[in-house]
Amino acid sequence: MTGHSYRTDEEAVEEAVAVLTSAWRSATAEQKEDLRWLFNGPHSPARDPYEDSVVYYVENHGLIKIGTSYEVERRARVLGGQLLATEPGSYDLERQRHCQFAGSRVGRTEWFQPTAALRRHIAGLAGGGGRSPLPPPATSWLS
Repeated sequence: MTGHSYRTDEEAVEEAVAVLTSAWRSATAEQKEDLRWLFNGPHSPARDPYEDSVVYYVENHGLIKIGTSYEVERRARVLGGQLLATEPGSYDLERQRHCQFAGSRVGRTEWFQPTAALRRHIAGLAGGGGRSPLPPPATSWLS
């Protein structure tokens, strides 16, 4: 193989960061708002996507979604449901909860029937009445 040049992963990341940083600097305020999810999201080179993650419980249309997010308030708004509780954790804990409540799972989705066991678990997380305290918002690397 002659004439081929392959970049390392580090070189590709450096190039991507340079392109994104340039785009951010030249963007309008409205464009920045649209791009903020990308710069603060799981693909941000300055962010560990698991660091601020929580397992959340959102109720909508009589079902409860068990998911993982680092922007749980935003995720609840996107889902259009009520945030019932959160617990510190990431995808491993989410999978454990999916297994724990597998008997009430709706198909192969992340939605569950609100069984007594699931409700008790959520109530324990939320202190019996409200939702659990949310993690502090993540800081942006592009402040």
